[in-house]
Amino acid sequence: NDKVVAKLESGSFFGETALLEGGVRTASVRALTYCETYRLAKSDFDNLRTKYPNFDLKVRKIMEERLHQIKK
Repeated sequence: NDKVVAKLESGSFFGETALLEGGVRTASVRALTYCETYRLAKSDFDNLRTKYPNFDLKVRKIMEERLHQIKK
C-alpha cells in the first residue's frame, strides 16, 4: 500500500508507534531527496519521555494523528 500518512521535514521523526506500543514497525519511509537519519534506542527514547513529559505528549499526539490518517 502506497498511502501517504505524513510528509516529514527536517527534525521530523518516524517509528514512534513501535516505540510507544511495542512491537514491529509496520510502515515504510521513502525519501524524495538526500537525507540523513538517526536511530534512537528504545531505552534512550523512554528516558526522554520520562525526563521531558511534554516530549511524551507531543510524540503521542503525532502518533494519534498519523494513525487517524491511516484509517481514512
